[in-house]
Amino acid sequence: ARPGSHQRLQSLPRIYLREICKRDGTMTACRALQRSIPLHGVVTVVPEHANLEVLLAILNSAALANWVRARVASFMKVDFQRITLAEVRSLPLPAQVDESWEGTRQTLVAEIAALASEAAKADAGDFKRIKVEIDHATDELYGGV
Repeated sequence: ARPGSHQRLQSLPRIYLREICKRDGTMTACRALQRSIPLHGVVTVVPEHANLEVLLAILNSAALANWVRARVASFMKVDFQRITLAEVRSLPLPAQVDESWEGTRQTLVAEIAALASEAAKADAGDFKRIKVEIDHATDELYGGV
């Protein structure tokens, strides 16, 4: 994540992350559409060595919401909770979120990838169930961040 022009990133797979978090620490991350450029209040994340769906699931997870709520300075304020670029850079995201991990971590990453793929096609009722399963797997992956 860097400040500056995002035009050169238009053709790359990337994630948009809102700077404003929900009161419970939940972040809002989504896949960026090709040739789109964010305006204000959005951080662009370009996963260089990561499975995009897994990274999206982790960014939107309850495990990361707990981390944000406990460690982001703006959660001490009453008005709104904004995550800074420096705080985004300090998120506990592994350098490589893909199938190269070993053992249990690899199994959990594969499970999160499958659930994220399923969530992309789910209706609202199924999505809630899948989100709970993603949160459980992400919490297990991070060991209760």
